[in-house]
Amino acid sequence: MKMPDKVKVTALKPGYYSISAEVLPQYAGDNMILSKYSDSDTAFQQTETHKNIPAVKNYHVFEMNGRAHPSAILSPWISNWVSLKSHS
Repeated sequence: MKMPDKVKVTALKPGYYSISAEVLPQYAGDNMILSKYSDSDTAFQQTETHKNIPAVKNYHVFEMNGRAHPSAILSPWISNWVSLKSHS
């Protein structure tokens, strides 16, 4: 998996970054983990911007409960699951 150029330039430093929906495709990788909350607005997922992200088009978006502990993303199990799912 190749890191998008925008991520290399702007998002490798510690901290959080806020970006607009319009530029999200420039930051999206081959695979994405979507952290969803049951009470969240999911309207963005119905937009053409979202639908045209390559990871979305290729069904490489993995949804997880947004209330899960952040370390769940980094656990060996989820890393292995993402690896297996992205190649199926």
